[in-house]
Amino acid sequence: ERLRAMLGERGVDVTLLKTERAGHAMEIVQQLALQRGDAVLAVGGDGTLSDVVTGLMKRRDSMKNDVVVASIPAGTANCFANDIGVKTLEDAVKAVAGGRAVAVDIGEVHYTRGLPGSEALKKGERVVHYMCNLLGFGMAVDANIEAEKLRYLGPIRYDVGIVKEILRRNRRPVRIEADGTVIEQDVVLALGLNNQTTGKLLPMAPASVIDDGKLDFLLLPDLGRVTTFGLFNACKAGGKHVYHPAVQYLRVGKHLKVETPQPEAVNIDGENLGSTPVQVNLMPRALRFFVP
Repeated sequence: ERLRAMLGERGVDVTLLKTERAGHAMEIVQQLALQRGDAVLAVGGDGTLSDVVTGLMKRRDSMKNDVVVASIPAGTANCFANDIGVKTLEDAVKAVAGGRAVAVDIGEVHYTRGLPGSEALKKGERVVHYMCNLLGFGMAVDANIEAEKLRYLGPIRYDVGIVKEILRRNRRPVRIEADGTVIEQDVVLALGLNNQTTGKLLPMAPASVIDDGKLDFLLLPDLGRVTTFGLFNACKAGGKHVYHPAVQYLRVGKHLKVETPQPEAVNIDGENLGSTPVQVNLMPRALRFFVP
């Protein structure tokens, strides 16, 4: 209501639609009677924004080319909004009222529905979701699952989750195919980002640009607990972890495949949505977002 009032003062007419369950934002956006010149405002965190983006990209009409998306930061981390300069509600209002928009890269992600061990996974159903922020598996996903159990701690739960996973030192064999280049090795973390930050605004991909047609992809092998803790601290100190010689930093321009011997949980834009194998098709400058 506060957002609607603030935009109303600037001559912007707002229709408020509330979500009732996980994935509901995706359904709402797919069914909206949109017109050219409309804007879709995603009020929430990175997961809500991801559902809105997916709903737009899955529409059968051309509205994704005619509307602009606004990320209204109301979640825990709000990484995507933060990285495009929308850090507060006031920033979001300024961006929408100002009318300036940039076209952002989107990733079309194919994965298997259901997390490891679930009944849904046994069906082997392949589904598609669209990412604007990140794709990850390994320590990043395990830490996110752990953090969800610790929501009462607030944003610091992400740090706690990562520390726990570093101590567990869970290695996974993986086969990566990035634009034809094949990498096979054991890793503790595989993470692809369209923007720079994830989790508690950690700069995991400090060189990432949202509209350069590239997905920045990191691979971290098992370097032992002490070194991994050091890399975690280096990341918090401005993304300096990428300078470690064992960290592989790829820039993917077209296609990415992630295959594992056993299904591994996959996180898309902060939500644990399914399992490997994963295929990502990059869609350069596919959707417009308001920026300050």
